[in-house]
Amino acid sequence: MPARGANWMALAALAAIAACAPGQFPPPVALGPPQFGTEALPALPPVPTIPPAPDMVPPPAFANGMPLPAWLESKPKPAWSSMGPDGSIWIDGAVGIVYPAVGQKLQGEVALGSLPVTVIAPQAKLDWTGMPGITLGYHIPENGGAFLARYQLLASQGTDPFLVDGVSTSVTSRLNTNIIDLGYLTNNLVKAPRYDIRAGFGARYNGVYFDSVAGGANGFFRKVANFYSGAGPTARIDLMRQVALVPGLALSGHVEAGVLIGNMDQTFAAGQTIGGILYNSQSELNRSVTTYDLKVNAGLSYRPPSAEFFQVFAGYTFEEFFNVGGISPSSANLIYQGVLLSFRLDY
Repeated sequence: MPARGANWMALAALAAIAACAPGQFPPPVALGPPQFGTEALPALPPVPTIPPAPDMVPPPAFANGMPLPAWLESKPKPAWSSMGPDGSIWIDGAVGIVYPAVGQKLQGEVALGSLPVTVIAPQAKLDWTGMPGITLGYHIPENGGAFLARYQLLASQGTDPFLVDGVSTSVTSRLNTNIIDLGYLTNNLVKAPRYDIRAGFGARYNGVYFDSVAGGANGFFRKVANFYSGAGPTARIDLMRQVALVPGLALSGHVEAGVLIGNMDQTFAAGQTIGGILYNSQSELNRSVTTYDLKVNAGLSYRPPSAEFFQVFAGYTFEEFFNVGGISPSSANLIYQGVLLSFRLDY
């Protein structure tokens, strides 16, 4: 049994190997982490730096999606012409000592019995009179100008002797006007040193009444009367120029013009004794009429540097109302001029 003998020989060899001393075999080697090589990795590229953004220019101011015009852009207000803080209210009280004059050529027809008569009454000289006025204003924030409302009263009368239709008479003439203005005034429109120029626009109501009554003996009289009431747009420009030698003192001027459309009523009356009988009669006319106003103020204003909330103005004032009696064949203009003094206070 040669195969069976070979197997026994193999088992004997394995037993001999197992019987050898343990020191005859090398110790086991501990396995570490896997090695992937010692070559150097390539360096990472530097992180790019972003330069700082340049200073941005602020976009222009917009109103309703449109750029503001230059005259509405905010501008620094010079200290010498400070008109009070934004959002504040100011009040201006004025009084004028003026000489008014009515240049009227009113005439109308009446019938005294069966006799047609043309009524004409001369104009007596009016007396010098006081002319009060008051203005209320509001400073719009962000140097946006100002809103204002103004009222002015002018009233006077005078008496002179006249010969009317061959009769000696005493003529009394009267005048009464009421003016109401609503408007807007811009901020300073120029950047020139020591100058302050402002423009404005608005609306005006004007009521003008005047009459003349000539009275004589035996019930003789003649009367003409005119009342105009109208409204329309106005435009103005205000100018100030600082006097460098006196801080707070400035040359000041104001020009304003208006076109008014309204209603005019004229009354003509007469009384006279004819053939021992006293007759009285009256007639009236009514028309729509366009009139024109022109006003000029010029003088000196002073705003103390230590109290810029206060301002005083003194100067010359002139105003003319054209065509305030213009129903053909009649015509009339009204004019006044004199000295104006005003005081302004900013709250």
